[in-house]
Amino acid sequence: MRVFYYFLKALSSLVVPIHKSFIYFRFIGVNSFSKINQSQRINLDIPSLKKQLPESAIGFYDSYKSPLLKIFSCQKTRVSLLGVVSSKGLVLPYNLPIENLAQSIILISAYKKMIFQRSSHEFKAGSYVLFFNPFSYSNIAHWLTEALVRIWLCKDILETNDQFLIPRSNMTEFAIDSIRALGFKNDCIIHDSSRAIFQKMKVINSNGRQTEFDPCLLEIRKIILAKTNNSTSLSKKSYVLYVKRHQNSKRIIVNEEEMIDFLKSQFEVKVIEPSQMSFSQQVFEFNRAACVISMHGAALSNMIWMREGTHVVELYKDLRCYDGNIYGPPNSPSSWYSRLSALMNLNYHLFQCNPPIYHSKMAVSPLIVDCAKLNNLVERIFVGN
Repeated sequence: MRVFYYFLKALSSLVVPIHKSFIYFRFIGVNSFSKINQSQRINLDIPSLKKQLPESAIGFYDSYKSPLLKIFSCQKTRVSLLGVVSSKGLVLPYNLPIENLAQSIILISAYKKMIFQRSSHEFKAGSYVLFFNPFSYSNIAHWLTEALVRIWLCKDILETNDQFLIPRSNMTEFAIDSIRALGFKNDCIIHDSSRAIFQKMKVINSNGRQTEFDPCLLEIRKIILAKTNNSTSLSKKSYVLYVKRHQNSKRIIVNEEEMIDFLKSQFEVKVIEPSQMSFSQQVFEFNRAACVISMHGAALSNMIWMREGTHVVELYKDLRCYDGNIYGPPNSPSSWYSRLSALMNLNYHLFQCNPPIYHSKMAVSPLIVDCAKLNNLVERIFVGN
């Protein structure tokens, strides 16, 4: 498996620069693109990580550049749910440049699909907008922090007759509801076929890594909370929201019931399963909680609806047995939720847990929570308030 990993990495290091050059020359005189916003340096303060990570790793988490956004205007375009646009032999990925192996694999797969795909038959007249990426059409975290951000930042350029392409997935309704909550009234077209040819296509494109967020998320939070009337207040007791993973998830808490009972013995606790809730319900529940506890996962991105100064506890695999993955640096947790918490002015707590022995070397594994230690952390959070 490791040999295969390094083979793909070497292949992507060859494919990516060639593809970038191909895009540059292919767009000259054929299609056009324009910059929407300039990338800016984001400096974050995440005190909790300074106590748990080596000094050499801190720099990776507390500073980054926000994504540079562009709109590509393409004619007679096919769209693939792999996350590419194909036009006259061009494959355009949703994030440029490609920053990691996962995106490289998607790019290679996209070319393969385009080469062996049968000719498209259905022509769709009109102007369309493409803003989702290979991950966001079926993942709440990528949808909220990437797709929704792209629409919002381009609001002054989009026209009323532009139709938004929405991929058919298990979160199609969630996606449309979030667009409506931002105030957009454009028609949303459900897209589930790569055989159609669209007359005009605006592709909202970003060159940022997946853990580099645009500060406009603060504005998006303000707008959506105002439109959904989420003027909530804390309950009289210390209110803890526990986010339960869906049944088919590989990331589970082995002693979850024990952990919940332990928390309930001292705090007011509400347990939710976001996969069973609408967009507005998720906004409401996260907005009213003083402390959210969740295992690492997409649903935790709903923290953007939390009020400033509230607390996020992310249950994560113990760093001493962390096996790394293709999305981030080895021997460290994902920077996704620590950065997002800091950007949204929340208090972030990384709570390390041990996996079962037989899962210790797996990148994705169940976890065992130290209930007493977690209770002590939550108690310190509320005493501090």
